[in-house]
Amino acid sequence: MFDFFFFFQAEDGIRDSSTSRGLGDVYKRQLVTRQLVTRTADPHDGRAHLIALTVLGQQQANEIRQVMANWWAALFAATPKADAQTTSDQLAAIYETLQNRLRGTDASR
Repeated sequence: MFDFFFFFQAEDGIRDSSTSRGLGDVYKRQLVTRQLVTRTADPHDGRAHLIALTVLGQQQANEIRQVMANWWAALFAATPKADAQTTSDQLAAIYETLQNRLRGTDASR
């Protein structure tokens, strides 16, 4: 579920269409129930909702991000042959490709 926090941070106010292949209903309900996200009707599309982090959700996402940063730092400290910047750059490129595929703008397909 933690990856949803980061997704919401990166995609503030994402559009969640009833016809989308996006988030599972169970996760959405859990996040709303825990007051980590808001889900409001999209004023431009009656079939869709807008999902955004609440203040509590933002705080938890920041805490998780810090824990993960510490975890990665410890991992790279224990793996001197691995280069943190190279790995970060490669993961960023993969993330960009995935985002482009979700948007339907991936040129490699």
